Amino acid sequence: MIFFERAVTILIVLTISLFLQESRIFAVSGAVPNFFLIFSLLFIFIGKWGRHFLFSFPVFIVLSFLFFPFFIFPICGAYIISFLAFFLKKTLTGNAFYDFLISIFLGTPFFYFFSQLLVNIFRHGLLFGSFGFSFGPPLFYEVGYNIIVGTIFFFVVRKLKPDSSPIYEA
Repeated sequence: MIFFERAVTILIVLTISLFLQESRIFAVSGAVPNFFLIFSLLFIFIGKWGRHFLFSFPVFIVLSFLFFPFFIFPICGAYIISFLAFFLKKTLTGNAFYDFLISIFLGTPFFYFFSQLLVNIFRHGLLFGSFGFSFGPPLFYEVGYNIIVGTIFFFVVRKLKPDSSPIYEA
């Protein structure tokens, strides 16, 4: 039962994060924080939610096809980053906050890379001549913005969930 409750909570939070991201309410100088990636990584780094987050993937893919099918590639990109972060979190610093920040810093450019790669494969097959991706200034603005917003949400979640330790168990 706890798995179902957590899966529903994850799905509701991630759906709201998609709407916040696409509404561009929090846009600053053209950069919009990637709420979906931030919350995806946040679920990986708080307590035991990471396992439930990884198991909720098929349900969220079905929901993305039902409600907004054009989100399928960013969703898959965020899940690839979250999947890698889930397995690499014990090999980083050992502190959940620092590992979360490292994951956001590295995950934001890779998120757009994986999303664009999936779109390219879907549209053109494995022809990478039309693959367009640039590491321009807006991407770096978004990395900084994601780190600031992610830090705020990390500490808000820590206050709401006091039983989660900032240091991983051995």
